[in-house]
Amino acid sequence: MVRCYMSQGHVVGFSEQSPRRDKDAFGMKSAKTMHGAAAPAFQDLRQCMERDWTPGLQRQLGLETHDLPALWDADFLYRAPGDVAAPRFVLCEINVSSVSPFPEAAVLALAKTVAAELICNAE
Repeated sequence: MVRCYMSQGHVVGFSEQSPRRDKDAFGMKSAKTMHGAAAPAFQDLRQCMERDWTPGLQRQLGLETHDLPALWDADFLYRAPGDVAAPRFVLCEINVSSVSPFPEAAVLALAKTVAAELICNAE
């Protein structure tokens, strides 16, 4: 699974998590490998999230960018190989609470988003 961390409409990082291999265990391993937003392995997902998927979500729900959470994420599963025209990832779920842990590289972008919202709301 790949988790795409967002700050409003911008990707701020990724994590990878693998399923447990023990036949008696269910679910994902708790350990995650964290990556910054510029991780080469996920640039196709980043483009999809920033250019297509998030703006589409906003249109469907009538949300402006400032309405999106300062930190949220979307989890994706790898699509089964076969259709080379289809995106590599399939949406699994969206999280808007308890989005922790998140990549250390996301802290600065998150702080900038919060600061900008505080300034806008103070005016």
